[in-house]
Amino acid sequence: ATFTLGASDDADEIDDAMNTLVLDDSQIPLHIDVEKGSMFFGDPARMYSMSSSPRGQVLIINNQAFDNPDIYGFRKGAHVDAENLESLFRQLGFNVMSYRNLKKNETLLKMIEFSEDAGNKSGDMMVVCILSHGLEHGKIVTADGYKIDTELDVLRRFNND
Repeated sequence: ATFTLGASDDADEIDDAMNTLVLDDSQIPLHIDVEKGSMFFGDPARMYSMSSSPRGQVLIINNQAFDNPDIYGFRKGAHVDAENLESLFRQLGFNVMSYRNLKKNETLLKMIEFSEDAGNKSGDMMVVCILSHGLEHGKIVTADGYKIDTELDVLRRFNND
């Protein structure tokens, strides 16, 4: 069935149509190709140096499937986002470590290991990407349904305190 927005003024009919929209499986995922720029768009003296090789370290945690799917549903297509992030950062010259469906204790352990290991490796930058369900007040859901706090559990691991 096809539904064109604006074809009906009935709010219930519009809600029903929006809830039944399904992406066509033939759609092709985004493909990323990084091209080297030919000019700076600012004062190079004020830019953060990104000249090391490798450029730095990247940690990607993609929680797509959860222990209790009735509460936290499967994140369809999240693997494509994770793969695209990995491809992007590799093309930009970063070392990338990628993990899927980590429980809370595994997530915290990987971040501790990453902060210690990456701090001992050459590079100009560290990047942490956590793909998951999010909640109010900066909470991120782990694969076992527990929550981690963006400020306390993630950012503070990387601020030299």
